[in-house]
Amino acid sequence: MPVLAGSAAYALGEARGWPVGLARQPHQAKAFYATIAAATFLGAMANELDISAVKALIWSAVVNAVVAVPVMILIMRLAVDARVMGQFKVTGILRALGWLATAVMAAASLFFLVSWFASL
Repeated sequence: MPVLAGSAAYALGEARGWPVGLARQPHQAKAFYATIAAATFLGAMANELDISAVKALIWSAVVNAVVAVPVMILIMRLAVDARVMGQFKVTGILRALGWLATAVMAAASLFFLVSWFASL
């Protein structure tokens, strides 16, 4: 089984609350095995269409970097909220470092997007 198809099926299944696991029979985890089949099919189609695996990995990293900024903002907002975190609320230097890391990631993503659009 392709590793990426399996990890995608586990990630999607866990997120959706589906029964997951290769130890289960296909009739016990239909959505899990359907995800493996779909991911394997998509990988085979990418191969047949001569889509560069290296370019696909690079673009997936770019998308992850851009999507990371709003996720980091949400995480920081939750981490500093006493209603959510209670006594474990992030304060002081950790709060400053968290927002600094978020700002650096935002600046890097913005720099990438500006330089990419300027090169078009």
